[in-house]
Amino acid sequence: MEEEKLKASRVANLALYSEYNKTLRSWFVAFGIAVPAIFITSKEAKDILLKSPNINFIIRLFLIGVACQIFISFLNKFISWSAYYRDDCTLMHGNDCHPAYKYFASHENAIWIDVSFDILTIICFAWAVVELLTIG
Repeated sequence: MEEEKLKASRVANLALYSEYNKTLRSWFVAFGIAVPAIFITSKEAKDILLKSPNINFIIRLFLIGVACQIFISFLNKFISWSAYYRDDCTLMHGNDCHPAYKYFASHENAIWIDVSFDILTIICFAWAVVELLTIG
């Protein structure tokens, strides 16, 4: 009975993690696109941004932040598919899959990958916002 509760808790926690992960990625990408969009569409904001000697640096920070989230989404997709394929090879064909797929599949529970890219994104966005707030 205790093992069933543990399995149910594990499934529920993974579902929660998945939902929070998806929400956080959406927020990161939205923020990384929306803030620069404000400076493109608002004449006042654009005039302020153009005064900054660091305009290219600020733009790069936002682009790097968004690129991190796109890359980690792609990487997570490939890792998940590799884990699926690894299991499919074993279950359906009774053999091992290519070592490259096994390598990527071995990272399916590596939270440090997500956390690293999320921290890098937060640093980029925070730095860009500080640069924007100090224009002047």
